[in-house]
Amino acid sequence: MNSIQINGLEKPVTTLIQGSDYFKPAIFEKVCQVLDRYVAIGGNTIDTAHGYCGGESEVAIGMWMKERDNREDVVILTKGAHHDQNGPRVNPEAIRQDLFESLERLGTDYIDLYALSMH
Repeated sequence: MNSIQINGLEKPVTTLIQGSDYFKPAIFEKVCQVLDRYVAIGGNTIDTAHGYCGGESEVAIGMWMKERDNREDVVILTKGAHHDQNGPRVNPEAIRQDLFESLERLGTDYIDLYALSMH
């Protein structure tokens, strides 16, 4: 599978990125099937977000990484600071809150790539 190198990130990032906006612990076996097959074809980059399924997507990915003991092998791209009913949340407090919640949900102490929502 093709990959690119991003400055500041030691791991390559595969150009085919696995989405996870429907992942939930309630369908963990399906999550495992999807992620295991993705990794089997050479993929290593998983896209998620603080808000996907109310945070359950990150929880399910964290469960999968823990069960497979493969955190070092995957690239996690998550997103935070999405707007809410009050408007934009791209500010230090919202970023910090979302980032630390994502770290906890994913069961890791680092995020490989982090994106912010600007609308």
